[in-house]
Parts: sequence; C-alpha cells; structure tokens
Amino acid sequence: MRRSCACARRGADGGFAATDHAELARRMKLAIVMLGYAVDDIERGLWSVAEREPLAAELDQLSAALRGKPEPGLVHIESERTDR
Repeated sequence: MRRSCACARRGADGGFAATDHAELARRMKLAIVMLGYAVDDIERGLWSVAEREPLAAELDQLSAALRGKPEPGLVHIESERTDR
C-alpha cells in the first residue's frame, strides 16, 4: 500500500485543513460498521428491500468517493418485454 506524508493541504487561512482522505476514511469505517450490524440480519431475511435502501445508498456514496467522483452515477437500464 502506498503511503505519503503529503496528507494535508493548506487551508484558506494558510493553516492546514482537513483533507478528503479523512472523509473517505470516515465513510469506509461507517460502511464497515453498517455491514457488520446488517450482515446477520440480512442473511436471516429480517430486512426488507426498503430497509436495505439506506445501506445501499451509503455504499453507493462510498463507491463514488473511492472512484474520486463527487456523486454516484446513475445507472440506466433498458429493458423490453419478451412475453408478448
């Protein structure tokens, strides 16, 4: 894993400001905790699709942040009925 001492950047007042790396790390830790709590319940079928949505949304945000994008992209799915 690559490490660098250039982890901080200068703030508007010339002092060091928090970096996006700290926010990314916070999101990663949150995802680990959320998944840790959810995994057994989901495995037992205790969560509905609606109850899983907030977890999925947070993981989408983490995924976008890991890719360096500010917002998760929308997925466009085209479909057509084949039963007619």
